[in-house]
Amino acid sequence: VDAIVERLALSQVNFVKADIEGAERHAMRGAACTLSKFRPKLALCVYHYPDCPVAVRDAVLAAGEYRTKLDSTGKFLYGW
Repeated sequence: VDAIVERLALSQVNFVKADIEGAERHAMRGAACTLSKFRPKLALCVYHYPDCPVAVRDAVLAAGEYRTKLDSTGKFLYGW
């Protein structure tokens, strides 16, 4: 994510939605600079593997000061 944001010279990132079959944790690790700089709102799927909710949340929180919440089904993580 960070490489794409840099290559496209984006001046703003407002929202990130990801349903990438369990790779959300990797995408969030690769978005650390983007999350820290732009603090976009997040909607991430976390149902592909049993450890997804914790792993994805931890990747988001490592990037900066985010609040996160799982939806009532436990399948989606929201960040702001």
